[in-house]
Amino acid sequence: MSSHTLLHLKVKENRVMETPGIHRRRGIIARRNESGQSFVEFAFIVPFLFIMLVGVTFIAQAFNLQMVLYGAAYEGARIMAKNPAGADNSHCIKPACDPDKGNETNFEKYVIPVVRQYVTKNGYDGEKVVFYTEN
Repeated sequence: MSSHTLLHLKVKENRVMETPGIHRRRGIIARRNESGQSFVEFAFIVPFLFIMLVGVTFIAQAFNLQMVLYGAAYEGARIMAKNPAGADNSHCIKPACDPDKGNETNFEKYVIPVVRQYVTKNGYDGEKVVFYTEN
C-alpha cells in the first residue's frame, strides 16, 4: 500500500472511533469529566422546587384557615340553635360569653364570643373576626 492509502485509512479510523463523551488520548479511551454537569442541572431545578414548596405551604395555610372558619361557623350555629331569640341569660357560661352585657342581642351575647374563642384556640386572632348581620 502506498503512504497515501495508509494515511486515508487512519483518518477514516479516527472518525469512526470518535463518539460523544469519549475521546482517545495516546491510545487510551477516556471519558470526559461530567461531574459539573449534575451540579448545573441541580442548580437549574432547585429554584422551581423551592417555588413549588412555598406554593404548597400557602395553599395548606389557606385550607387550614378555611377549615377553622368552617368550624367556627358550625359552633356559632350550634350555640344559636341552643339559645333561640327569646332565651334567657342562664344558658351563657363565661368566658365564652358574658350574660351581664346590657341590651345586646343573643347573637352578640352568645354567638360572637364563642366564634372568636374557637378561632383563637385554633391559632388565629379571634378579635379580627368580623360579623355582618342584618338589623
